[in-house]
Parts: sequence; structure tokens; C-alpha cells
Amino acid sequence: MKCLHEGGLSDRIHLIGPVCSVYSDVVYHTELTSLFYTIVSGSRYLQHETQENKLKREASAGELVKMAESRVHNQFKLTTKNNVRANVGEEVTLPFHLSPDTSAVATTIRWFKGTECIYLYKNGQVTERSGYEGRVSLITQELKRGNVSLRLRDFSWSDRGVYICQVIHGEQKEEAAVGLWNRGEAVQVLASGSLYLQCETHKDKLKREASAGELELKMFKEMMNQLEDSNHRLGEKDKLLGEKDKLLEERDKQLEERDKQLEERDKLLEERDKLLEGKENELKERRQEVEERRQEVEERRNPELPFKHGEMSDTGSILAVRRRNSKDLPPFMGGETSDTDPTLPLRRTNSMELPPPSMGGESSSPDSPVSPK
Repeated sequence: MKCLHEGGLSDRIHLIGPVCSVYSDVVYHTELTSLFYTIVSGSRYLQHETQENKLKREASAGELVKMAESRVHNQFKLTTKNNVRANVGEEVTLPFHLSPDTSAVATTIRWFKGTECIYLYKNGQVTERSGYEGRVSLITQELKRGNVSLRLRDFSWSDRGVYICQVIHGEQKEEAAVGLWNRGEAVQVLASGSLYLQCETHKDKLKREASAGELELKMFKEMMNQLEDSNHRLGEKDKLLGEKDKLLEERDKQLEERDKQLEERDKLLEERDKLLEGKENELKERRQEVEERRQEVEERRNPELPFKHGEMSDTGSILAVRRRNSKDLPPFMGGETSDTDPTLPLRRTNSMELPPPSMGGESSSPDSPVSPK
């Protein structure tokens, strides 16, 4: 077998061809294998992805949306006049508007007088510098239409000057200036709004930013105070709720005690009902006994009632039957019977009456003795 460096080019081609084909097959299979494992690992990655990573992905998507919105807002411009005039004591409006009409509700609006920030609107919160409290305000109903004009009440001689409006949204910052002067006052050319910004120095801009930072710090402190007040109120409400819960617990306990008392009363009433039932049964029995005794008394008081089957006397007369096992005496039946005639009237036994009066005369019997004369 010849070596590569000894043979010609044709011999080298014959040797390199099969090697290249084998290498290409290996690379192809390697690429398929890596693609397969990539797909498998991707599905497993989503299955094992943590909640924190998901939140990070959502936050990143939100940032992209905000960037897209800021690009849309990059189209607006801030328009105004060069100068506005008013009399002392009047209410004056410094007109500023976003062009084209763009909502300014979600923007940050700063108002400056020269290098001093006098009014700040941010996240729906408003802060005013001392000396301007209650005197400056935005037309909040017009913010959706892009109207960011400032109202100034009780215009005074000290309010004269150049006012700058600054609107910030995302990375965009637009500002414009207007001069506020008394009517009939001569104004220098440099006092107009457009020229003032062109001639403003970098030092003045830094002063304005520092003043705006002071007002934002004031806003932050006010918000913290509001939060403390709200937390204090919430704490008081929690205390009140705790007291109410205690009262409710006490009431629940009282209700439970009342329920127990009612159960005990129900038991007592049941026992009384049973006693009443027993007494009613006793009364019924007593009524029956009384009725029986009443019938006996009626039988004794009415001798004409038919006699019950009784015993025979020694002479053969039927005597009234006395109730057996009774301790009461039989009704009055008259005296003893005659020795000779049971049909003769009876004489009351042990009677206290006198004997019948003497009839006088002789007896009908011939053998009877004659009464003495």
C-alpha cells in the first residue's frame, strides 16, 4: 500500500472521498441528535420553569409595551403663546396644549416660574410650592384632551415673569415657555417665551431640575404622611373591629347562656307537664270517686228507688241491702217489725217520741180488762 505523499492526486482523491462521506454522515446524525435533545430540553425547561422566571418574562414584556407606548407619545409637541397679559386681581390662564391631542393623565407635568418649580402633577397627585397653595391649578377635566393649561388666581405684580411648562412621559420630555405681564406694560424681546428658552443657560436648567426635585420630595413626604394617616386610621378601625369582635363574642356567650337557660326551662316545663298530667289523672280518679259517692247518696235519699237484691229478715220481710264493705249506715228503714203481722207499720227503734196517745174506751176484745173509772 502506498502512502499519500508517495502517490499522485488521483490516489489521494480515492482515499479522501470515502473519509469525507463518513464524516458527513456523522455530522448529519450529530445535528439530528442535538436538535432532538434541544426540543426535549425545551419542553422540560417549560415544565420546570420557576414562578420567578415567569414573572421576569412578564416584566420584560411589560417594559417592551411601555417602550412602544413611549414611542407613540414621542409624536406630541407642546404649543403655547409667547406672552399673556392680565390686570392685578384677575384670574389668568396660561394656555398650553399637546399637539396632536394626546391624553396627559398619565404624564408628569411641571410648572416653573423662572427657575423655581411652583406646581407638580404626578401619578394623579398634586403638590404646590408655598406661596402658591390654593392659587394655581390644572384643568383636570381637560387633561384627557391634552390641555395642560395653568390657572393663576389673584394675579399680583409679583407674579409677573416667564412661566415654563414641562411634560414628561417615559423618555420624552417636552417644554415650552410663556411670559405673563401686566396690561400696558412694555415687555423686552428676551422676555417672550420662545426666546427665553433659547437663551436659558445650562446653570438655570440645573436650578430648575433641583427645584423640581425639591417639590417631588415634598410630594413624597406628603404621600408618606397620608399613608401614615391612613395606617393610623386603619389601626383605629382595626381596634374598633377588635372591640366589636369582643362584643360579638360576649354576645355569643350570653346567647349560649340564654340557650342553656332556655333548655333548662324547657326541661322544667316538661317535668311540670308530667306533674300536671299526673295531677289530672288523680283529679279524674277523684271525680269518679265523687260521682260514685254522689250516686250512693242519691240512692240513700230516695227510698222509692227499687231495692237491690237483699237478705231476708227473721220474719221474712225484705230488708234494704247495705253496700257490702261499706262503712256508711243504711238509709232509714223504719222500726222493728211486729211479732204477729209483718204488714203493720213499723215503729222507729230507739225513738225519742212519746207513745201514741190513749184512745180511751173499752177494748174490742171481750177478754181485755176494764179500765178503772
